[in-house]
Amino acid sequence: MHQIAWDSPNTNPDHDLRGVWGEFMHESGPWNWWATFTFQGPVTPSRALDVFREYARKLAQKVVRAHLNLAWVLDGNGGHWHFHALLGLPGGFSVTARDLESTWTGIAPGLSGFTHIREYDESKRAAFYLGQKSDPYGISLDVVCSRCPRCRRGKGCMKSRHAW
Repeated sequence: MHQIAWDSPNTNPDHDLRGVWGEFMHESGPWNWWATFTFQGPVTPSRALDVFREYARKLAQKVVRAHLNLAWVLDGNGGHWHFHALLGLPGGFSVTARDLESTWTGIAPGLSGFTHIREYDESKRAAFYLGQKSDPYGISLDVVCSRCPRCRRGKGCMKSRHAW
C-alpha cells in the first residue's frame, strides 16, 4: 500500500531521495495535522527525542485515546532542535490545535517552546516539506499506542510491534 514504484509517472531521473520520501509520507496518510514543536533553550537531540516521544504517548493515551500515526523529523537548524510532524488520527476522533499545543507545553514546562499547528492541507505539500527536511537526521513514520485494553492484555501493541 505504501510502496513507491520506481517506474511510476511521478518518478524521473531528477527526482531525488528527499522527494521520494516526501511522496512516501504524502501517501502514508491520511493526515489531520501539520505541526512544528520547538524548545525554549538548548537541548540535546536525545533529550529532544525523549520529550517528543513522551508528548506522542500522552497524546495517544490521554487526549486522543486511540492509536495515532505520526511522521516526523528532528531538525537542528543552527543547533536549535525542533520537530516537524504530521499527525494522523483514526476516523471519528476529533482533537483541536489547542489540545495539541497544551499537551506539548505541559510535557516539559520551561523546556518546551512554541508550537505551530495547522490542519493538514494536501495542497500545501507539508509531507514533501517533511521529506526535504529528512537530511541529515532522518525521517520516521511511527504508530503511537494508546495502550488500550487489547494492547495491555496481549504481547504488545496490536497495531505495530514497534509502536511507541
